[in-house]
Amino acid sequence: MRIARKARSRRRHARRTRHRRRARSIRRTDKRGSVRKAAALASPANLPKSCADNPDPLAVARVVTIDTSHGATFGGVQYKDTGLLKDKEVVLTFDDGPMPSRTLPILKALEAECTTAVFFSVGRMAAEYPHIIRQALALGHTVGTHTWSHANLRRLSKAGAARQIERGFAAVAAAARQPIAPFFRFPYLAAPKVMETYLRGRKIGIFSIDIDSRDWRGYSPAHMVRWIMARLKERGKAILLFHDIKPNTARMVPYLLRALKTGGYRVVHLVPKTTYRPPEADRAFAARFMARRHGGRASPAGEARASEGESAARARRASVTKARRHRKHRRARHSRQRAELERPVWNGPEISSN
Repeated sequence: MRIARKARSRRRHARRTRHRRRARSIRRTDKRGSVRKAAALASPANLPKSCADNPDPLAVARVVTIDTSHGATFGGVQYKDTGLLKDKEVVLTFDDGPMPSRTLPILKALEAECTTAVFFSVGRMAAEYPHIIRQALALGHTVGTHTWSHANLRRLSKAGAARQIERGFAAVAAAARQPIAPFFRFPYLAAPKVMETYLRGRKIGIFSIDIDSRDWRGYSPAHMVRWIMARLKERGKAILLFHDIKPNTARMVPYLLRALKTGGYRVVHLVPKTTYRPPEADRAFAARFMARRHGGRASPAGEARASEGESAARARRASVTKARRHRKHRRARHSRQRAELERPVWNGPEISSN
């Protein structure tokens, strides 16, 4: 036990040392000028409010059509460079959403720069907030999937992993009300060989990353902008990974887009050559789940009526939760009182302290 604790302590110390060295490297790069200049120009006063009001938007430099008929793979962290990007080109990708308080500000920031991204949505989240998926598609973004419930596919059987993949596609397609791109990213970038073979057989493109923004670590927006720009300076081009469920990511994206523009980087938008149709059983599962979750609403009018009562429903649920908590505490208090009353009383002779 003592040896295990010492080993864990050594690993923690090694991690902290690596992080400190990386932070010092970022600061040294920052002091050399280019990163600091790009981040400084992205001040709140310089951020555009909309695409129409932006005289010099980041925009989309190039649109690339992806043919997944042979199961293409992208991303230098796990796969070989396929020549997808040229120098100073980036692809913006967002995982794990949608989430209204995070995804909607990101969509607004992307729209203000007249640019687009690829969203790898979790099926369960898409079924929860289908209107955000449709809004992203209406703004010209590409939507792929990220499994049904963000499961680590290395821990599942082949059948379970395939079910996670197909249900994710079915749920996102049901939320979008249209077929979606055959684009997939493994959660945690955990890609079992057997599932890579499965996806190629299903003619689904596999997307890894080149640069991780590390927004899941909770760093400040300024730190993340410096980190990404420093890594871009090293690599020259990249598929960037963000998570549209993180609050700091939503705050950071407008500043990063301005920094990319100032740094001379260009955004490449990825679109599919074909769409993907999941199996009938998984489409039926997604339809049943959405019907249960949204009370069977299928039309825009039905969604509007349901949304009017959502705030009242939340208030009722909060009231019920509060009442249950109150009853639980009351039962616990009564149990203590009964135990106090039932405690035996000493009726024997008085015991002297001497």
